[in-house]
Amino acid sequence: MLKYIILTCVLVNLYSCGSNEKKLPYFLKVCHRNDNDLNECVKRSIENLRPLMSKGIPEFDIPSCEPLIIPEVIIDQGNGPVSVKSTYNDVRVYGPTQFELKSIKIDLDKDKVSLKVWLPRLELNCQYSMEGRVLMLPISGCHVWN
Repeated sequence: MLKYIILTCVLVNLYSCGSNEKKLPYFLKVCHRNDNDLNECVKRSIENLRPLMSKGIPEFDIPSCEPLIIPEVIIDQGNGPVSVKSTYNDVRVYGPTQFELKSIKIDLDKDKVSLKVWLPRLELNCQYSMEGRVLMLPISGCHVWN
């Protein structure tokens, strides 16, 4: 979810036209494709957005990202010597809004954005179930993960 929020911010910055007809929200800074230091401009824009992510932005119907709520995640590690299927329900992630954007590199020619992000603390709470096999040993279980 965090990468989608950052990506949205990057895309708005890159493709915004400077039209006076529509005013951008106060929390978005426009970065133009031909800026001398486009990477730094987008990084500053993301840093300006970060404090708003924990509370959300009600006037634009943007919900809080703290905690980040994910209804379900399914991981299915196919066949082979290690095969595991796990399901995580009611996932609540605490700490994603405390990210530190270490670097950003935008390559407009290749339509590519590379981010280096550090998360000082990330806590998950969820219910999970797991079934599978490691070599010849069957594994299974379900529990609450705090």
